[in-house]
Amino acid sequence: MGRWLTWQRHLHTTGTLDPARTQALERLDIIWNPQQHAFDRGLTHATAYAHHHGHLAVPVDHHQDGFALGRWLATQRKRADDLPRPAPRPFKTSTGIGTRPGR
Repeated sequence: MGRWLTWQRHLHTTGTLDPARTQALERLDIIWNPQQHAFDRGLTHATAYAHHHGHLAVPVDHHQDGFALGRWLATQRKRADDLPRPAPRPFKTSTGIGTRPGR
């Protein structure tokens, strides 16, 4: 079943899934992008927590409505830390000479 569903998702993504099959799967509430769905679910819980508590300094072991919110946030922070950082660009004046403001 898992392989078949993965194949249906692939066909849908490439635009080759028959429209009748697409509609039939959508009537069953198919999740076309499980990774995005998981992220959206975590974001929904994080948003609710932030609205209630005013921050996202969530303990790692915190669960909200059965969702491991603290672990999810820790994972998101780790992923963000692992992203490549863009190289700093020098400030350029109208003359094209790189300077820093106030110098």
